[in-house]
Amino acid sequence: MKKAIILILLIAVVLLYYNIKPYEKAEVIRVIDGDTIFATVEGENIKIRFLLVDAKEMSNGGIIAKKFIEKKIKKGDIVFLEKDIKGVDVYGRLLRYVYLKEEDVGDVQRSLNAMLLEKDLAVIKPFFPNYKYLINLYYYTKVK
Repeated sequence: MKKAIILILLIAVVLLYYNIKPYEKAEVIRVIDGDTIFATVEGENIKIRFLLVDAKEMSNGGIIAKKFIEKKIKKGDIVFLEKDIKGVDVYGRLLRYVYLKEEDVGDVQRSLNAMLLEKDLAVIKPFFPNYKYLINLYYYTKVK
């Protein structure tokens, strides 16, 4: 009897593991600026702020970062969002690591966040308590 219960629990855990994704899907509506997009997530239209990076403001040369993001994603594209600890900022924006491909989720070097840093289009901006990839992203500010 114990073996049957353990087997059932093991099967349940495996099924849950493969059905629970560590990310959300979002359909891009538009790029707002170099570190913020507007997208549909679970049927809700919402702003998504890229975690741990800060691109220049539009009035201060940020158009280059915006154009870079617009080359990567267009209206209707699906992006994949990874949450850290705190999911929403004081402005109601989702705070996320943003990926172009599902298989890249969790590999922060393939995130749009890292791409902005690598191209020198943004700087590191900590969002307490979201530090999951802070050291990984800091690497991209030093590699030139």
